[in-house]
Amino acid sequence: MEVLSSSHHARMSETTAGGWLTEGIGGLAAVVLSILALVGVLPAVLAPIAAIIIGVALMIGAGTTAAQFSTVMTGRPEVMADADTMAGSETAGEVMFGIAGIVLGIIALIGGPTTLNLLAITVIIFGAGILLSSGRTSRLAAFVGRRAATGAVVRDVMPRAASAGFEVLVGAGAIVLGILAVNRTDTATMVYVGLLSCAAAIMATGASFWSRVFGPASR
Repeated sequence: MEVLSSSHHARMSETTAGGWLTEGIGGLAAVVLSILALVGVLPAVLAPIAAIIIGVALMIGAGTTAAQFSTVMTGRPEVMADADTMAGSETAGEVMFGIAGIVLGIIALIGGPTTLNLLAITVIIFGAGILLSSGRTSRLAAFVGRRAATGAVVRDVMPRAASAGFEVLVGAGAIVLGILAVNRTDTATMVYVGLLSCAAAIMATGASFWSRVFGPASR
């Protein structure tokens, strides 16, 4: 059983480490761009680019979490059906949020009188996507705890689960900021802060798992 646990741990690290690293780097880049837009440095260009990066990072995070879930459940046919259903449906939803954000970000980058309104809607979409991600992460952690509680697997899933509460706060906050922006309540500031908060959530979730995967090897 211990050999199987080590095998699962190794496979999970190989499958997910690159995805979490990419997500974390994308989140960091979007944080920097959002801050620059917030302080007035080329906001019409940098804010849409930040939105595009966030959308891509959401898609990467969705795929990586799905791969993680499949790796955890490999060799457990009695729960694979549940795993496939959960991972498939929720991953598709999160990917759609990411695609929608990318499309709106590209349109906003092209320019026009409705750029801020498009970005405000994008912030709402990202907030919903982050909320979906947090729920999926929590259920993954609970699933592992109930049915696949091997030591190595739990140690890898828990750091990602620990960020779920932060994701809930950020997701809900982004939706509120986006709605306020749509209603013309200091639109630019609300949009840039919303993008910044979404980017920070993505950076935090990616960085937390990356540090866990490589932390023991680096000591």
